[in-house]
Order: sequence, then C-alpha cells, then structure tokens
Amino acid sequence: MLPMLDLTHTNASSRHHGVLTSGYLARIHELNREYLQVLLAEPRVPRFGCLPPSLLDRLEALSPTARDAMAECPYALYSLRFDDAGFWEALGEQWDAQSLGQRPARSAPSAARSLCEVALFLAWHVAVCNPLATGLLYGMPPGVAQGLARRPLRWLQRVAADYPDLMMPRWPTNRCFWPNLIDAAGGGDAQRLRMARLLGSQLIAAELDAAQARSARRRMMLARATS
Repeated sequence: MLPMLDLTHTNASSRHHGVLTSGYLARIHELNREYLQVLLAEPRVPRFGCLPPSLLDRLEALSPTARDAMAECPYALYSLRFDDAGFWEALGEQWDAQSLGQRPARSAPSAARSLCEVALFLAWHVAVCNPLATGLLYGMPPGVAQGLARRPLRWLQRVAADYPDLMMPRWPTNRCFWPNLIDAAGGGDAQRLRMARLLGSQLIAAELDAAQARSARRRMMLARATS
C-alpha cells in the first residue's frame, strides 16, 4: 500500500529546527520502505541501472525488520535523476500549461509509477519549504531545486507518467553500498549499519561537488560565448 504523505510536520516553520527534521526523515524512511518492496517485485534479470539479481535475492531473504533498518537511511535510497541538471532543465521546457491540462495519462498507473509520483511530490515539497534539505536527501543541486519548486503538481504527474523508469536504485554500480547495507541490516550490526549509511552520505557529497564543478564550467563557457 502506497504511503499517504502527511506533510503537517514538514512545513516551512520546521526549518528553524535544523535542515533534516524528524518529519522529513520519517517521510523518506516511509518511501524507502515502499521502494524496497518495489525492488522485490522486479524481474530477476540483469538490467542497466538496476540492482543485479543476486542482490535482489539477498534483499528478499532479509526479515521485514532488517529491511526496515535498511530503509532508515537519512536520504532516499532511490534516484529520481536529480543529480542530472541537464535532464531537469530540458524537462522544464517540455510542456506548457495548455498541454499539461489537455493530454490524458497514457495508461493506468502501476504501483511503481504511483510511488514515483508520491516521491516527486515529496521532493517538490522539500524544494519549496526547505531547499537546503534537498541536497542532503536527494543530492539535488541548488539549480535543480529552484526549478523544481516552480513547477505545478500537474507537471510532476506528467514526469512520472512519461518517464516510467525515472525511479531507480541509487548507486547501483557501487561495489560497496548495497552489499554492505544489506549485510549490515541482515546481521543486526549497528556499527556496520552506521558505516554503510555513512558511505551513502559520502557519495551524496561527491555528487554535489561534481554538480557544482559542472555548473561552474557551464557558467564559464557561457561567459566566454557572450564576451
């Protein structure tokens, strides 16, 4: 069953209590739990950008308590391509208000698409109410957060409908993150679990540094082109 997001404890007033409030973390943990269930429903065939079948088998072998421990990372375990500023900039020019209102959905939403839509709504809410948290939760560069905050909700629905593979596991090719997280949660080792979660935070920091460097290069190229 998909989560019904209660955002009453994640509004703008919560900014004064820290960047990552308990409300934001609770919503992320909830969506992480749902996303792990979506992963378990995937076919066990190798696919680009997905976890290998062997890891999915190990994930399925975990107890519900262990999977809950996995979900309690202080960031999203799923990617919505927020680290790809070019992708979101291109989407920003794709639909106008008239086309958003006229074009019907392509088909009845699947569970994965419905979860993607809910996840996009939460990311939009965070971008509007607490943009500083978008970097920590999603690795979202400031420019992407600013653009997302300006979009109407109907636009987010179109993104989820037209890009069914948008929601993917984070860092699927990293040799340590998912194996370490699964093993630590399955073994009930609190110290190893903290270290596995820390690796994710370090990967997010690296993504944000890379995004900042790309943004600086683009500004430099634009300045040269207009000088």
